[in-house]
Amino acid sequence: MAWLKFNRASGTLELHKGKAPNQSLAPVQHFKTFKSVRQDYRYMCKRENTSLIAMWPAHNNTAKKSRGAWPTGVFDYQYYKPHPEMGSAPVCYNTAYGCDGIHVFKVDSRSGMGVHSGRTNGEWDKVGGVTMGCIRVPANAMPYINTIHSKDKLEAIVVE
Repeated sequence: MAWLKFNRASGTLELHKGKAPNQSLAPVQHFKTFKSVRQDYRYMCKRENTSLIAMWPAHNNTAKKSRGAWPTGVFDYQYYKPHPEMGSAPVCYNTAYGCDGIHVFKVDSRSGMGVHSGRTNGEWDKVGGVTMGCIRVPANAMPYINTIHSKDKLEAIVVE
């Protein structure tokens, strides 16, 4: 089992091994200060037997024509979708979804909401441009996420 956590305030995406938190454990919905969110999050990770295994810069900066940013909460994993540009690195770094596809999650009233790379102008470790609501990570994050997912399926993403 594995799960992701996106933190808007710190601009990071974390990859965790272990049991994914459920809605009742989402710390952002129960605390008002960043300090208490971080304290509760550490407690939640210990209580749920999870471990942080990787972290990357990430953003949820959206295009004006999008339906807006990803909402706060815990969202179940749906599926992985490879893209035609896969395997054409470094050319695919600047495509909309990058070289390594997209992991899609169930977000109410939205479709195709996921985590992907892309729009990096060929830079492996930079976070690219705006999205239509998805969370964008650098190109070097996706192969690692894909590898973990092939062994320990992603279950959810926590967005705060």
